[in-house]
This record gives sequence, structure tokens and C-alpha cells, in this order.
Amino acid sequence: MKDKIFDFRTAMYLYTILGIVVALLIHFVVLSSPNYNWFN
Repeated sequence: MKDKIFDFRTAMYLYTILGIVVALLIHFVVLSSPNYNWFN
């Protein structure tokens, strides 16, 4: 059963990290736009 390239747990970790990175990138892009920046 070790002939698979990726284990399910490894793929789950990779997609979770990728999702967090993409979510943070989208949030920082939205915050840098002047229309949606609620800090200023």
C-alpha cells in the first residue's frame, strides 16, 4: 500500500496550508484596496 505518491494525510495538510495562504492573500489584497479598507 506504499506505492501511492501522496498519502491522504499529506494531501490534506498541503491543501489546508494552500487554502490558508490563498485566504490570507485575498484578505490582504482586499485590505489594500481603498474601497474596502476599514482601518482608515
